[in-house]
Amino acid sequence: MMAVSNTFDKTPDCELSQAHSRTTKVSNKERLQQPRSKLPPTCSQENFGRPHYARPTANSSARKHVLKPRLSTDSSSSSSRSRPRFRYSPTIPRQCPDAATTDPEHITQLWKTVMAHLGGTKHEDEADQDPITHFGVPEMPRDSKLRLEVYRKSFGLSVWLEPNIEDIQREYKAMRAYSCNEAEYQTFALRSIFLDEPRYPDLPEDGGDKRWLPIRMVQLVRKLPQSKWLPPPPVPGSNLPKRYEWDIRPDCTYHVSLQAFQPGFRSKVRKHVSIIQQRAFCPYLTIEFKKDEENLDTARHQVAISSAISLYNRYLLKTATLQACGTSWSEDDQSQMRHYGITLTGSNWNLWCTVPKTFVTWTGCTMSSIYSADCRTVAGIQQLIEFLNDIHYWGLEVHGKSCKRDIHAKTRSDPSADTRDVSLLS
Repeated sequence: MMAVSNTFDKTPDCELSQAHSRTTKVSNKERLQQPRSKLPPTCSQENFGRPHYARPTANSSARKHVLKPRLSTDSSSSSSRSRPRFRYSPTIPRQCPDAATTDPEHITQLWKTVMAHLGGTKHEDEADQDPITHFGVPEMPRDSKLRLEVYRKSFGLSVWLEPNIEDIQREYKAMRAYSCNEAEYQTFALRSIFLDEPRYPDLPEDGGDKRWLPIRMVQLVRKLPQSKWLPPPPVPGSNLPKRYEWDIRPDCTYHVSLQAFQPGFRSKVRKHVSIIQQRAFCPYLTIEFKKDEENLDTARHQVAISSAISLYNRYLLKTATLQACGTSWSEDDQSQMRHYGITLTGSNWNLWCTVPKTFVTWTGCTMSSIYSADCRTVAGIQQLIEFLNDIHYWGLEVHGKSCKRDIHAKTRSDPSADTRDVSLLS
């Protein structure tokens, strides 16, 4: 977000320009009569025979010694997730006055402004948490392999992870040793860790069985506001003059498949929540990739933005359902209001959980650190796989079924609604 200027040890343009301006003007005849050693530096015998417009100037000579300036992001853009537009930052020689310097405090304030507009999202770093305690499922086996067997019996999916840990560890060590770029890290992770379910052309609109499936979306663009997909309101005192208008493009997100609904009701779901690609609704996990830990703050902010928007729209569905049914927030309702995020900076990963600050009214949200580890270690890979399986199970069993119940309840609350395709969850 900041413009970066390069400095060089070569003679600056400003000094060369001044030296050129002090050169004494002489006629062509006088130049020919001067000894060769006394010719001005820009008027050697080799260059004299050229037309004046073809002769090198002081500026062109200086340019030969100056490297091309770096590409830098345009700080005028308020987008936090859209692909940045680039512009050339002018070179500022070391000796020239008034060289612009970067201002980390200004950049930090820009992020705070964005986060304030997103409903007061707040970061909290906490100690690593135990999965069983965090998800509140004491009846589940503590051993991750036994827990995975329970998950597979509940949902026959392809995303359940039990990969070759040694292969993953070797790949991450190699990518770190070879200084691979962000795309290499992302490609490997999407191929080996963050898996997807098979896609079928006749689903979800044309028949098919009713199943609970996660849907993986890569680089999904969702510009706000859209129907049933709204930005969180700014908190009081944010002083942001205009509404949220930039694109959200998380590296990877997981949604619930529309196949969870009866075929006859799927077309009606969009009246209650945002539908993506006619097959997915209500995201529950956002993932961001960066090359190394130096970009952790950027990845964390991007996850926070995406998580805040997803959580706020889940909050709107729950609020509308409670109002339609004439009920109030229960402890179970509150425990379901969360969105997960994972940042991968090189081989290091961090798990985040975003929850509302309050429930009766929206006053922002808090994103807390749940766990962090390194994929170059066996334990780090095992912990990532364990949490990812737990999140997928929570996303379908708790989050997905809760969203479906809210949509059904909201539909039934309308006396004139067609409820023939609405049935209770088993």
